[in-house]
Amino acid sequence: MAPTLKLNYFDMKGRAEAIRLACAIGGVQFEDVRFEREEWTTKLKAQTPFGQSPTMEIDGKVVSQSTPILRYVAKLANNGLYPTDAFEALKVDEYLNVLEDIQGLIRPSFFEQDADKKIAMRKALIGPDGDMTKMIKALEKAVSSSGSNGYSVGSKITIADLGIYVHIGWFSSGILDGFPTDMYTAYPKLQAIHDAVNTHPKVSEWVKAHTK
Repeated sequence: MAPTLKLNYFDMKGRAEAIRLACAIGGVQFEDVRFEREEWTTKLKAQTPFGQSPTMEIDGKVVSQSTPILRYVAKLANNGLYPTDAFEALKVDEYLNVLEDIQGLIRPSFFEQDADKKIAMRKALIGPDGDMTKMIKALEKAVSSSGSNGYSVGSKITIADLGIYVHIGWFSSGILDGFPTDMYTAYPKLQAIHDAVNTHPKVSEWVKAHTK
């Protein structure tokens, strides 16, 4: 019997969107519970295992951490979203962790109160010798050799592709001052992965149903 799943996260894409998409693609039934930040701060945060969101309730048992949850639902889907081949699974995990590392580079800028300094910090990251530039170039090179058919690992969609899709979507959304919304067009392999996921029928269906 399939477990009863309830995904809890803010009413936004963020760290839960790849999980939602994996469920949509894999036909994994779940309850998509969304809340506002005030409810999180005043009530829900204290109820989580580590004071973090998202969480998932699995037959009433609460777990946290977005990447393990993503991997779990992909395994439930049992359709290749998380490869059964050990090395391909390793590559999927590698790319998901690299995305976390890239996003971690911009974290200090969120704490900078001076707007000009914040933008300067971010521009330095994506300059010719910036730390983000180096990591993105390395990821672009890596997916070029490990994937095919528009995907990053093997020839079929995996949760690594969902991670890349959500990651590029975040940067192209315009909510991050100092980062050009078209910055990933300079990386054609990564952009192609984003576009392949974006045109996946289940993803298109999900996005259409949840666009406000």
